[in-house]
Amino acid sequence: MTALGLGTGLIYPNLMGSKVYVNSESTDFDGSNQYGEIGDHNNFTPTASGFAWSVWFYFESGVDVRQQRIHSKAPTSGSTGFEWQFTIASNSKPRLFLYFGGTASASAQGGRIRFDIDTTVSTGNWYHVVFSWDGGVGTGAITGWLNGSIATHGSGATAGQVGDGTTTVVNDTKPLHVARSINNYGEVYIDEYSLFNTELNNTQVSAIYNSGVPTDLSSHAGLVGYWRMGEDDTGSTITDLSSTSEDMTLYNSPLADTSNFAGV
Repeated sequence: MTALGLGTGLIYPNLMGSKVYVNSESTDFDGSNQYGEIGDHNNFTPTASGFAWSVWFYFESGVDVRQQRIHSKAPTSGSTGFEWQFTIASNSKPRLFLYFGGTASASAQGGRIRFDIDTTVSTGNWYHVVFSWDGGVGTGAITGWLNGSIATHGSGATAGQVGDGTTTVVNDTKPLHVARSINNYGEVYIDEYSLFNTELNNTQVSAIYNSGVPTDLSSHAGLVGYWRMGEDDTGSTITDLSSTSEDMTLYNSPLADTSNFAGV
């Protein structure tokens, strides 16, 4: 006999006394003013040793996927304090910016790298995207994966660094946002969001994607942020299951959804 922890993402077998990972929820942001915020932490700033971002997302039918905001570490106003942001570009393709000068300007001192995955995303599908930075500044410094496969980038989509040549991302105090970048928001479901203070390789990303079914990342090497976006959480707090332990606060009541989550 087993007791099921429904809606928690964990199954408690009475006889074994252990917890088994399942995915059973995501968080639904409405695109108007709902977002998640995680307080600043030094582990969220990429360094020359590498960094990686992993997230599952879904757009409902009728949503204009162009320029939707997925997550960022950037200011809510002004032109300084930029570290990185992941959006859907105006051509409906996933885009990562990594900033070295603390500003969004490509011509500013320090510069930036931009990587566009050369695949159009659409409504009605769950997508898993990973970006990994190797600590360098060349056109191959960032690698992207879509649904477990290495992604190509469109012509001109990867811009090498300009400016003073440093590879340092300015460590700012701005919080990390989910479904928000500056004062723009995402009308999007977010699930299984994680950050790593090391670059990831093809084998690791394939394992994280797990043939389209999220898997437990709590013991993954380099994990510095792991928010499951619903399981084992109540109210406005999403627990960080990594060693960094910076919980996410949800603002303006985005919905926990038990019928639409990654892997279904």
